[in-house]
Amino acid sequence: MNQDTISVFNLHLKSNRFDAAETQFVTTGETKNNSKDAFSKTKAIYSKLERSSINRGLEATQVSKLVSKSKHPVIICGDLNDIPSSYVYFKIRNQLQDVFLKKGKGMGATFNQRIPLLRIDYIFCSEKIHVKAFRIDPETFSDHFPLIANFEMSKYK
Repeated sequence: MNQDTISVFNLHLKSNRFDAAETQFVTTGETKNNSKDAFSKTKAIYSKLERSSINRGLEATQVSKLVSKSKHPVIICGDLNDIPSSYVYFKIRNQLQDVFLKKGKGMGATFNQRIPLLRIDYIFCSEKIHVKAFRIDPETFSDHFPLIANFEMSKYK
């Protein structure tokens, strides 16, 4: 940015990796068979959520360490596969700004599948970086909506 150096991190943290049947069960509560099937699906889903959550926590710790070692202002963008109230979100955000909270509008839904209004994709930046604009593009290039932000280096350092 101008004559300044910034560090940019692009992330994709561990997914829950639900299969089609698990996704249907999570979104509708329906199973093919009976309550025994529902119990086993619930147990399998819980196990996946637990494992992936632990993995994302470890990944978030690594990212946080990298950010704290950076000698330059930082921009982080990517799919955290977690919600804004999660440990992962707060671990990565730490001393950074959530660009959506600065300039975003509406619910901020970034995930374009199954579970509506889910915000799991983010852009964060150092306080030294001024957020000029932010938007979530409604184009459907994938199962996530693109995040678009404009920045400038703040005059104070």
